[in-house]
Amino acid sequence: MKAQLYHLQINVGDASRSMPFYKALFGHLEYRTVYDSDAIVGFSGRGTDIWVGVAAPAHTGPGFHRKRAGLNHLAFRVDRREDVDRFQAEFMTPRKLAALYGTRASSRSTGRATTRCSSRIRTG
Repeated sequence: MKAQLYHLQINVGDASRSMPFYKALFGHLEYRTVYDSDAIVGFSGRGTDIWVGVAAPAHTGPGFHRKRAGLNHLAFRVDRREDVDRFQAEFMTPRKLAALYGTRASSRSTGRATTRCSSRIRTG
């Protein structure tokens, strides 16, 4: 059976800090908002949809629970190294987001810019 990733959900602990970040990030990456409420926002782009939801207070403490805040990281593929440089200049720099590991080319992509959002989720 062939399949592809349909959607993923990121749970955040602080909506007032995280939702504006994700709306700006996915808007910058040309995802469209398909649902927007105080508790969850859905984004759709080329391929996988992304949902950002607020973790319930009972799920904001330490330890693993699928409804707690978190996700290891998100990686977005771009066509050219210049796209990574432009993302850093247009999105990261104005928000004072430092690259965690710098940028570098690899055999699987043309470069990467890695940072953390307000929920401490690594993006990039």
